[in-house]
Amino acid sequence: MAAVETAKQAANESLRRAQSAPLPHIADNTVFIALFERHLSDREVLFSKIRQLDDAKASLRA
Repeated sequence: MAAVETAKQAANESLRRAQSAPLPHIADNTVFIALFERHLSDREVLFSKIRQLDDAKASLRA
């Protein structure tokens, strides 16, 4: 559960950083793109941790 919370915090923080990048938030803005790609990576880690938690819960029920 702690791993999910840590991953969630990282994803939220990287999203905040991407949203605070200088405008415009378009493909030509390399700062925004780099920050947004980091957020996408953090989000995938979060989803992975959630799947691991779900799998662990399912194995306990079995």
